[in-house]
Amino acid sequence: RAMDHRQTQQPSRSSPKEPARSARQLSTSRNSNKAEFRGEAPPDDMDSTLFFPVGSSVKHKMHGEGVVQTPPKDDARFAEKMLVRVKFMDESLEWDLPMDGLMHTYD
Repeated sequence: RAMDHRQTQQPSRSSPKEPARSARQLSTSRNSNKAEFRGEAPPDDMDSTLFFPVGSSVKHKMHGEGVVQTPPKDDARFAEKMLVRVKFMDESLEWDLPMDGLMHTYD
C-alpha cells in the first residue's frame, strides 16, 4: 500500500489576536488624521519665520542662494500657505515661495 506523505496543517497555538483589518479600513484610519487638518490655516501667531528666521540663508533649486526677508503683515494668503519671502543674490529679486522648495544653508 502507498503511504500518504502530504503534510497536514498543524493547529496553531491559540493566542488572543485582534481581528484583521481590511486595506480599506487601514487607509481610511490613516488618512483621517490628515483630513482633520487639511485646509486649516495656521494659528495667528505662527508664520514661516518659525522655520525660516528672517536673515537666515537659504537655497532654492532654481533661483539659487538667498536670504529670508520679513514677511508681509496682515496677508492672510501668505500666512495660510506658509510662504517664505526670499531675496535672491544672483537675481536681486524677492520671491514668495513655499517652504518645501527651500533648504537652509549654513556658512
